[in-house]
Amino acid sequence: YLSSGFEWYDFWTGEMWEGGQTITVKAPLEIMPLFVRAGSIIPMGPLTQHTGEGLNEPLELRVYPGSNGSFAFYEDEGDSYNYEKGAFAITNIAWDDDAKEITFEKKTGVFEGQATYMRFNIVLVSKEHGVGLDKALSPDKFVDYYWYDYKGFTGLDTDGNTHVQYLIKQDWLLAPIPDGVSFEMGALACCGLGPTFGAMERLNASAFDTVLITGAGPVGLGGIVNAKYRGARVISLDLVPYRIKKARELGADLVVDAAAEDATAQILAFTQGRGADIALETSGTNGGARICMDGLKRHGGMAFIGENGEFPVHVSNDFIRKGITVIGQWHYNLNGIPKIMQVIKNSPLAEKLITHRFPMSRINEALEISSRHECGKIMIDPWA
Repeated sequence: YLSSGFEWYDFWTGEMWEGGQTITVKAPLEIMPLFVRAGSIIPMGPLTQHTGEGLNEPLELRVYPGSNGSFAFYEDEGDSYNYEKGAFAITNIAWDDDAKEITFEKKTGVFEGQATYMRFNIVLVSKEHGVGLDKALSPDKFVDYYWYDYKGFTGLDTDGNTHVQYLIKQDWLLAPIPDGVSFEMGALACCGLGPTFGAMERLNASAFDTVLITGAGPVGLGGIVNAKYRGARVISLDLVPYRIKKARELGADLVVDAAAEDATAQILAFTQGRGADIALETSGTNGGARICMDGLKRHGGMAFIGENGEFPVHVSNDFIRKGITVIGQWHYNLNGIPKIMQVIKNSPLAEKLITHRFPMSRINEALEISSRHECGKIMIDPWA
């Protein structure tokens, strides 16, 4: 009997039934009849042997349309009784059936080893979609959920600034600088080398590749350092004479003036008409992004690194017929710290990325030089 007042879904098939009726269903030995009320939100995760395995893939959230619903996603350490002392966290999730909208409230509670990020694959259940024990082949949406109780950790409402002598950070975000690497050089593991390092890791850049980098600001110049360390050929592109000269100094194999009408033609000629294997867009401009796409080979890989807004593309010509892979890159996974420190320690080019040094008291001069685009990486000494 299915209770009245609701619609019900067959868990195994996604078929919907009206409530308030008695039905007869097949029940072979391997399948237990199971019906889910409309409005339910059910999490589906991978099979695990114990809680210590953790969750290393997205969690599937099955939403059964037809009514409003809510669900409290509970987490704790998984291997202790500390939850009895309040060491647990709850994220309330709600489904608005009329608006067809799912809402994630801010997580409440803390416990040791708590994740600060999780991806949820949202599946709206229908007939033969989001059914049975296997995960759905094509989620309807995904939600990247980030959480950290910064105020609870620091007592501050905001995460403050970075031009300071002291900065409160979570200990799990801090990596020790290896022996033989100065504090100044270690700082290059942030935005000096980090974004392009992360992109090259994901796109598997190697000595067999030609890497095109549009934009030769500090991040783009860091890309030259990373690519040359891997043994790749580098094409650098920029408008500013200082940056063009600096790109040559760091060993770019071809430096193209972005203002040249034949900029893309120069890239194609250098690569015997094939195009670059990998393209990194660091300029944050549509012009740079277009040259990246047009100068990239078929089945090549491209990363958007420079912050930008809308960028027009032709889906068939730019993506489908070229078969390219396009990613967005912010920085890199913390597991890459040992490798990026190898670049900093062993590359003869890394130190050349730093072009100016200022004490904190002269930060206005540093910002003025930066605004003229006549610099590589500027280092600010908070103690000088």
